[in-house]
Amino acid sequence: MKNSISILSPTRVTACFFFALSIFFFSSCKEASDIFDGIKDKVEDDDDSKDMDDKWLFASTNTGSNFTIFDVEDLKDIEKTIANTGSMDADGIYYDAEKDIVYQLSRTESVVHAYTKVSELKGTEDVTPAYSSTSDFTSGREITVSGNKLIVAEDVDDMNKLIVYTLGDSAITLDKIYEVDFNLWGIQLKRGTLYAVKDNTNMLAVFEDFLSNPEGWIMPTKSVAIDGIVRTHGVDYDVAQDIMVLTDVGDAESDTDGGVHVIANFSNVLMETADMDTISMDKQRHIAGDKTMLGNPVDAVIGTDKMLYVAERANGGGRFLVFNYPGEYCNVKPKVDVTYEGASAVYLSEKD
Repeated sequence: MKNSISILSPTRVTACFFFALSIFFFSSCKEASDIFDGIKDKVEDDDDSKDMDDKWLFASTNTGSNFTIFDVEDLKDIEKTIANTGSMDADGIYYDAEKDIVYQLSRTESVVHAYTKVSELKGTEDVTPAYSSTSDFTSGREITVSGNKLIVAEDVDDMNKLIVYTLGDSAITLDKIYEVDFNLWGIQLKRGTLYAVKDNTNMLAVFEDFLSNPEGWIMPTKSVAIDGIVRTHGVDYDVAQDIMVLTDVGDAESDTDGGVHVIANFSNVLMETADMDTISMDKQRHIAGDKTMLGNPVDAVIGTDKMLYVAERANGGGRFLVFNYPGEYCNVKPKVDVTYEGASAVYLSEKD
């Protein structure tokens, strides 16, 4: 049996309410009094919540020697499965639902591990990798997968690399290595275009036709600044909804100054923004403030229901948070707050 997280129902609610006008949707944020003080795992009640079949959130940790699968089909009764890997420090994670394989980057061993038959895991189990990549990086962060290609972001001063592997039936084989002139963290490869955050800045780099480049030094097709961000980390682009999500860890020493930025109609916004220019706040939606529990949100992903799933590294030692799609600016309590020590990366798997 899976471990079940007990949920307490609140009497007053902080939420983002959605109003539908024709086919357009607008949202605004309302505040409620502080509740759930001292409770680590909690979900705020919401009359609009609805179940989805086979909706799993995969999470990595820098301190917990595991990856955890949160069943988020019902946000009022989240179940979790813990896979003990023995790799103390892990980051990027990806789940191939067709092959039932989790790929997880181990910073402890500087490899990417493949764990098979993941859907058969129950409760808390020890797992060993079915196979692994060679060790071609020393400080890997995020990973992204497209087709049979897996890319690792290597974040080392003056030696930043994008390392491309080919995924086989039982092998992760080095393909080629790209070098870039900026620090890396979050990356996403979608429809041939790689989106990469420039760590220690508020900028996003875009590499069109990424895999067509010969290995060696490469330069972005375009770089844009994101107004309001201090230091970006996580990135997730939903092509179907045309929504870009970026996280801001702010001051890494603070556990209260983080934020999540959401840019709708992103393809047009990006096209209209010149190289090295700025995407202004009036083209974004923004979650931040003292109620959000966001300090160092290192990763985030958006679901088909527009819910935002966030890996928060600093606040409380690590949390898995869920937010409603925000209004222009939302300082609200998360819809879901689950303690997850050392949270470093998240990946959402949804069945159609």
